[in-house]
Amino acid sequence: MMFRLIFITLYILHNIIFSNGQNVQTQPPQDACVSSSTILRCPSNYVVVVRSATYGVAQVLGSCSYTIGDCVADAMSIISCTTDSVECSIYVTRKKLPQCNDHYASYVRIDYDCVPIVMDDSVKEYYVCKNVTDITSDHGIIKSPGYPTQFQTTTAECFRAIHVPDDKRVRLWLSDLYIGSTSTNCADDHLYVVDSIQTYQLCGLQRYAYPYLCSSTILIQYLVTTDYSHYRGMRMYFDIVDRSSNDSCPNPNGTVTAVPATTPAITTIDPDITTHEPVYVTLGIASPILSVQLCKGKLFN
Repeated sequence: MMFRLIFITLYILHNIIFSNGQNVQTQPPQDACVSSSTILRCPSNYVVVVRSATYGVAQVLGSCSYTIGDCVADAMSIISCTTDSVECSIYVTRKKLPQCNDHYASYVRIDYDCVPIVMDDSVKEYYVCKNVTDITSDHGIIKSPGYPTQFQTTTAECFRAIHVPDDKRVRLWLSDLYIGSTSTNCADDHLYVVDSIQTYQLCGLQRYAYPYLCSSTILIQYLVTTDYSHYRGMRMYFDIVDRSSNDSCPNPNGTVTAVPATTPAITTIDPDITTHEPVYVTLGIASPILSVQLCKGKLFN
């Protein structure tokens, strides 16, 4: 009887923590030794979005966790969480850090969020290319046309704005982006997030936890001109929270200016085409990894 009561209590707590309101769940920092693997986990209908990853040189010999005073360096290059799996496995490579007097890293510290990918209430799902309704919910999902299985290019630049009162601010997570990235500076295929302070520009295959967004109006711009059968488009989660009393935003009501729109020229890539240039070069995505071992006095051709 006692075991059953404990089980029911844990089940209720799990649903309160992970399902209540379908809000983003910030996870405790996860440390892992170099030359080992670690797994980031989320509950069902959530995905892993990494906020930061840092190599660290431990002051204590053999330590694999961060302590104040450790020399640290960016480690986002080892993060490859780009699917809707509830788990993301990461291998922590051994790396020499020029920022830390060429010492080798002892560990990696990863900060990540579990971000909802579906809404129980369809009213909280919006489309970046449809402005017929204002965004009125305090959290929700914004998607591109046809996301994810019926990918569509856009005939023009799409704009979507989120407006909040002065005592509120917007938080954003890009829980999925898979569009073209072949053009210089993401000109032909891009996702912009613009506030009164700066513009965030992304393209290609990405997941991203946006840092502090300052203004009371956030503008989202989306343009896709390259058509490819494997592309999905974009999915973004937002929530609206109270602005802190000691908020450092210099001008929350500042003017938000859209990035000048470009004239789209649609490009279609046949997934079955055979060329001298590999498809990963054409699409601007990472190439396959080739691992080799060379012995002294041998050549690699």
